[in-house]
Amino acid sequence: MTVNPVPMNFLRFILRRAAFHWQILVTLGLGVVLSTGLLASGPLLVNTVVEFGLRNTLTTGDALTRSLRISVFSASSSSADYAALNDQVNNVVQRRFASYLDQVVPQAGTSWLFPWFENNVVETDRVNVSYDGALEGETELVEGVFPGDPVVDEQTIAVAIGEEMANAYDLQVGDRLPLSRNRSAEEPELWLEIAGIVRPRNPRDPYWSGSLNPLRSHPDERWRAQFNAFVPADQFFAIAEKYFPGGRAELYWNVLFNPATISVADIPLLRSRLDGFIFDLLDITPTHPVITTNLSDVLASFAAQSEAVRAPLLLLTAEVVLLALYYVIMVAALSVKQVEREFAVLRSRGASGSQIFRIQTGEALLISGVAFFSGPVLGAALVRALGFLGPLRDVSQGSWNLTLSQAAWLAAGIGTLACLSGLLLPVGPALRRSIVTHTQSVTRENRPPLWQRFYLDVFLLVGGLILLWRLRLYGGIIGSGGGARIDWLLLLSPLALLLGTGTILLRIFPLVLRFGAALAARGRGLPTALAMWQTSRNPTHVARLVLLLTLAMSLGLLSTGINATLDLSELERAEYATGSDVRLDSTFVLPMESLQAMPLVAASSTAFRTTGSVARGRAFGRFDLWAIDPITYGGLTTFRDDFAAQPMPALLDELARGGPTPHPVLPLPGQPLRLGVWVWSGPDDGEDTGFSALRGDSNLDRIGLEARLQTAGGQMIQVKLLPSETGGYPADGWRYFSGSVPAQSELAYPLSLHSFWFANRTRREQGNFGGFLSATMQLALDDLTVVDRSSGDTIIADGFDDIREVWYATGESTTAYSLNFVRAGRGRLGLQLIYIDPGAVVRVSLIGGEEVRGAMPALVNQTFRNITDIQVGDIVRATVASEPIEFQIKGIVNYFPTLYDDLETGYLITQRDQLLNYLNDIKTRPVNPNELLLKLQDGADVDATVAQALEIAPDISDVHTIAATRAIIKADPMSLGLRSVTFFGYVITTILSLVGFATHFYLSARQREAVYAVLRSIGMAARQLYTMLVLEQVVLILFGLALGTLLGVVLNQITLPGLPITLGDTLPIPPFIPRSDWLAVGRIYLVLAVGFLTALGIATWLLWRRKLHRILRIGEE
Repeated sequence: MTVNPVPMNFLRFILRRAAFHWQILVTLGLGVVLSTGLLASGPLLVNTVVEFGLRNTLTTGDALTRSLRISVFSASSSSADYAALNDQVNNVVQRRFASYLDQVVPQAGTSWLFPWFENNVVETDRVNVSYDGALEGETELVEGVFPGDPVVDEQTIAVAIGEEMANAYDLQVGDRLPLSRNRSAEEPELWLEIAGIVRPRNPRDPYWSGSLNPLRSHPDERWRAQFNAFVPADQFFAIAEKYFPGGRAELYWNVLFNPATISVADIPLLRSRLDGFIFDLLDITPTHPVITTNLSDVLASFAAQSEAVRAPLLLLTAEVVLLALYYVIMVAALSVKQVEREFAVLRSRGASGSQIFRIQTGEALLISGVAFFSGPVLGAALVRALGFLGPLRDVSQGSWNLTLSQAAWLAAGIGTLACLSGLLLPVGPALRRSIVTHTQSVTRENRPPLWQRFYLDVFLLVGGLILLWRLRLYGGIIGSGGGARIDWLLLLSPLALLLGTGTILLRIFPLVLRFGAALAARGRGLPTALAMWQTSRNPTHVARLVLLLTLAMSLGLLSTGINATLDLSELERAEYATGSDVRLDSTFVLPMESLQAMPLVAASSTAFRTTGSVARGRAFGRFDLWAIDPITYGGLTTFRDDFAAQPMPALLDELARGGPTPHPVLPLPGQPLRLGVWVWSGPDDGEDTGFSALRGDSNLDRIGLEARLQTAGGQMIQVKLLPSETGGYPADGWRYFSGSVPAQSELAYPLSLHSFWFANRTRREQGNFGGFLSATMQLALDDLTVVDRSSGDTIIADGFDDIREVWYATGESTTAYSLNFVRAGRGRLGLQLIYIDPGAVVRVSLIGGEEVRGAMPALVNQTFRNITDIQVGDIVRATVASEPIEFQIKGIVNYFPTLYDDLETGYLITQRDQLLNYLNDIKTRPVNPNELLLKLQDGADVDATVAQALEIAPDISDVHTIAATRAIIKADPMSLGLRSVTFFGYVITTILSLVGFATHFYLSARQREAVYAVLRSIGMAARQLYTMLVLEQVVLILFGLALGTLLGVVLNQITLPGLPITLGDTLPIPPFIPRSDWLAVGRIYLVLAVGFLTALGIATWLLWRRKLHRILRIGEE
């Protein structure tokens, strides 16, 4: 009789079997979903960190980084012509950049005028009448009103101005500012009446930042200040035509882009549109337009950088995914081992291998399908979680949109196929076992794993060490110079070291277990000894689990090490770049005394930065020079030990040793408003010059006289002294020269006279030989006077009557105390000025300014030393500010704050006072410190201090703060990516370790139910049974944690110094120093302890629920 087999309902059987083995399926599903989600998050993470980097680059850069400025000069003052041109420009802008625009702000200005201040024209400043399309909507009135009708009279225009301009010229509502069209005008030609003073309604709006701010002065190398005075837009062209007939209007359009709308994918298109924009404008503008922007260059640089970091981050993500895939294979093997008896029974009852394989394939497809559709969503959730809880928190923006890209779905598909293969891999060997071979294999010790039998772990470790050597040799994953280069082998070094070292350590795992079992056997208590015996009897089946925990712990330590290293490195790099809490730069004289006296400033120091050159054979190499006060600067920043071979305080002491003696100066009383001196010259003697008569009636008409004053803080001020009259020869030979002294802060007084500067203006009256001539002049000085600013009294500061007061003249010129032709008092200062070179200048100062000078002390970096081939103690001759100067090398530094190897010859640090004293003795224009470094009080508001500094000194050109610099460094895509990938790896492997241990605990306990039944039958209590089970897992956990900690510490020390992170094109200076955040490590231990207690507690509860302790029959299912 033949029995026909009943067809198996495949789907029903799969579902019933899944319900019976739901714990295994949930565990497998968790691993597969996490693996797929992690792999899908790779492209999302890379895109996110790159987009964050781009957005932070655009938002933290200067105004021209995220905008462009169109400049057009128009000879027409017609409002109709302008309206037509404005419409055309806006149409072109909208056509080119509509999807990226924030706003387009039109501006226009008249010809520039020279302001008058304290009855003198200010030759270094310019003012124009302007309109700004966004001014009235974006500003608020401090006082007054915005002018309705700007026409006051034929010479006066009512305007609104900014606070900075009001402070610069001491203006209030109702005041009038005189203006002239050229600097040589003898009286004002136009007046601006101040109708209102305005300020930004939201100063943090990008519209008010940098060079686009219409209310700020915009100094450059030629002009100390350039201000705009505003009239209504509808009145501007009428004003221009009325008050500036024939003048040309300057037309501007500020095109502001919205950084949130610019993505990395848009860079090629946007750059192409920027390049072609000029050609569109040429067709519509009356003159050649000028486009000013840094956006295209910034986008090109960032695009190159983003391409360099994408591949490394994706590969590092894939390396972490391999760990998750390892978990999938491990749990799949454990689950197959759990159901091997079921497979053997099915085979013995007639089921074919293909049918059983179909069952496993169905379950694997079910799990993989769920993983494929949920993986990208989970990956997006993981990346978004990093913006709230992880490394992206500090740089994430509120308008952050995260979309699922095709690359994420492709990665999820690849991950699903890999996991599907991992799920089916252990099925083949299990199908080849019968019920007999399966029963025999349960009681036999498993063979060592494949990687131990073929020594793959040894080869892997050797490979990792070779890759580490190459990493140290080449200095990073990403090359520099000639474009970014990626060494793909170096990318594998962290994973190879991690896996190689971990698997090698597992070779000693059985030895340690046997040693522990021997110790436990000597102690009291059966559960501990049984736990150790059971574990040491067959350690192979738990080795993979211990390896996973080891990798999780080492990744955790590596993650905390990277975070600690990067956090400290970002701070150190920001401190290095800034040089102190705040650094202020300016190309003009700053009121240093007022800035140093701000209430939140704890300490300060001024510095002078320039460039120099040194001979290199027949060529000259340029270097950066920074002149500091080594005494005051040493307390403003911190110096790492690796900045120099010697302690930095000792090098600064060498720099300060033998400092310059104070230059003799003549104190001036009160607060001078004007400074004057009487100058005598004899009449012309009528000598024939050979060609034609000289211009002027005497040498009084042939000199240019300036006085150099010094503030209490050491700043130099140049005052031009003009004659009270010109032409003719005074009856007594004396003429009064005077000039206005710029107002200073209270802290800058008292002022002192540093020196007089006499320029030779001797030239012929006419003919082809009318150039300047060399000359010898006999002059005298008497009665140096000042007019006090507050009282208006005239005070004689010095009568040149004291014979002990010795003055010195440079060059071949001489000075002498004289009693002849004295104007007042007992004597005068006689001068014989010898001008060998036409147009030369002679300095006259108190004796002591021309003392014998030695070489200036200097520190140089290794680049300077190598190129010039010098040693400590040598003297090198360099050119600074066009003057030859000798420096004696006092020390060699590796790094020094604010200085980088930007120039081919490196950099040099010298003493500020000695250099400036020398330059101010020979340069016809004063040389002052151009930087101020501030150390703020603890807890001081940096933004408030910077705002106060800008209010005190509008001429500040650049502000550097640690916080702003650090924000830029934090947005580096590679830094964000490394943080995120290692954080992902730590979190994912920790979760998988917790689940893996709980699963192993539960499944291994069920697999050994027969053993436990025997133990119970011979009298073991239930409490002892569960104690043995828990202790067995605790031993494995402790061993995995110990190995992971050891491996993590070693990895931190050998891999962190070679982190492949750059700030744009700048290498990390100072370099990385591996750090360990033991507080974070303690948190990891705490999290793992809580997690393992929870996981083991749940597994124990499940076993208790199955009443494992009541199983008495051997082999009971």
